[in-house]
Amino acid sequence: MMATKTEPTTHTTPKASVSYDGRLVTITIFENSEIELEDIKSINSLKNQLVGANRYKVLFIAPQYGYISNAARAFSSTPKVYANAIAKAIVAQQLGVRIVGNFFVKVNKPPAPTKVFSNVEKALSWLASVKQ
Repeated sequence: MMATKTEPTTHTTPKASVSYDGRLVTITIFENSEIELEDIKSINSLKNQLVGANRYKVLFIAPQYGYISNAARAFSSTPKVYANAIAKAIVAQQLGVRIVGNFFVKVNKPPAPTKVFSNVEKALSWLASVKQ
């Protein structure tokens, strides 16, 4: 059973904020961040602290300008990162970032439904449609 919606609890790393409201994890990568494997591990650790054993959906907001290493991208699609995840929506406003996001989904094949969107509203609508 999922926790009920509450005021979000938010933690930050030097490169991202991670918040959880009892059902949705929102990960926002800060502008101009260069995300390496250790950064993704740190973000995932914060997420796990917030969600505990609850099932959750993820809204991942990519920066307009930034970089994610191949190792970080590969780790991001592992069962360890997706543990208890119901679905993940990646928001990428820039076309180039959406292309990389779609490449991630097709090549890395995350273990839960994952889609790339151009805006938050469409992403949240899709997440709401994904069954628990």
